[in-house]
Amino acid sequence: MADLKKCTSFGVRVKIALIERNMSNKELAKKLGYSNSTISDVIFGRNCSSRTMELIAKELGIEVEELV
Repeated sequence: MADLKKCTSFGVRVKIALIERNMSNKELAKKLGYSNSTISDVIFGRNCSSRTMELIAKELGIEVEELV
């Protein structure tokens, strides 16, 4: 069985925000002009681009200080 990496704390907040908005990773990716895999990479900590995280946070209404 593959070793599954857990979501980052930011990733958990993103997933909660997506659920609250009844939105999928794919829908968020489309809104932001990213691929679904980019959103997944951010959620699981494989992509820690502050620019990407800031855009996701802004779209989902997550506080910027939560990005730390």
